Amino acid sequence: MDRLVLDLQYSLRMLRKSPLVTAAAVFSPAIGIGANTAMFSWLEGLVLSALRVPEPERLVHLSSSGPARPT
Repeated sequence: MDRLVLDLQYSLRMLRKSPLVTAAAVFSPAIGIGANTAMFSWLEGLVLSALRVPEPERLVHLSSSGPARPT
């Protein structure tokens, strides 16, 4: 247990010596987690969630497959 305390004290001293490395070590995972959460929320809202309409079985998709009109 004493060794763990000494290791923690040493690591805190080293982190205090180099604040830019410490900031990069803290902010890199934070940005990654935030981006992952944002992308999943966007994907879940757009693709994965069920349609939020009263009767989704009555929806119809219409499209045309004929030749294009000349202009």
